[in-house]
Amino acid sequence: MVHKADLSIAGVNYGLSSQHVIDFDGLAASYEPFRGIPSVWPEALDLAIRVEVGSAPERGSLSVLFDAGGAWVMLGDRDGYQITLNARALPGDALWTAQAVRDVSRATVFCSGQMVRKTAHGIAIANPVAYPLDQILLMHLLARHEGALVHAAGASIGGRALIFPGKSGAGKSTLAGLLAGRPGLELLSDDRIAVRTVDGTFAAYGTPWPGDQGAALNEKATLCGICFLRHADADRIEPLTPSQALERLLPVTSVPWYDREAMSGVLSFCDALLAQIPAYDLHFKPGARVAELVEELIE
Repeated sequence: MVHKADLSIAGVNYGLSSQHVIDFDGLAASYEPFRGIPSVWPEALDLAIRVEVGSAPERGSLSVLFDAGGAWVMLGDRDGYQITLNARALPGDALWTAQAVRDVSRATVFCSGQMVRKTAHGIAIANPVAYPLDQILLMHLLARHEGALVHAAGASIGGRALIFPGKSGAGKSTLAGLLAGRPGLELLSDDRIAVRTVDGTFAAYGTPWPGDQGAALNEKATLCGICFLRHADADRIEPLTPSQALERLLPVTSVPWYDREAMSGVLSFCDALLAQIPAYDLHFKPGARVAELVEELIE
């Protein structure tokens, strides 16, 4: 019997299948809106993921592409990628190893015994498609399909959205807290936003990776502006040129610099994005006035 489960993030359908039950109980609550129902948006992409128990087969000569301090490591060759969580554990003790084809349309995740529990109906595997694996796969998939993942908050009114990129401490969660509860306004996320090209326009998507405010909405809205956050003593908005905006956007965009093909896709996407979508510096101090400015800019 094949067991199936689904996640949908930014219109990317993670279709999981396994001979064993896939246990979602350990997922953070922020994943709940993203579970169970595949996206039917026209721009939807499918990522088929097989989940198995055991060690990953050898893939020959793989080169190290990225090492996240030993927490996870990505290897690669011309055929695809291999990502290992808890990579510096003793041999055989890594939590899981994922192998994905080059275009990131298919992947297999090999789970260690640490992720398996026995039930009355057999064994169940803790879902491995959560942070960081889901985010790594999304970054690479969007790079090949005119999209990118941005360290940003996002808010929408009536199907139109602004995103607010910034590094940690820039004020994303603070601004999200000021916007929360405003009539007619929806918070897509307060920490990670996916942006994609859709029929010649750009759309912003909520993700299940929130910040302090916990905003994680499985919705999209047409992107109408990008506001880079700046702490200030007074609220004001300053327009930016595309080149100025690019300097601010790249440090807060997930760019796989270690992969020439994927990197080129993200950089081309950012150029196209800033050629069409206006960008601003949003200088703000906490208070109701900045929320009003945001609403005015969206509307």
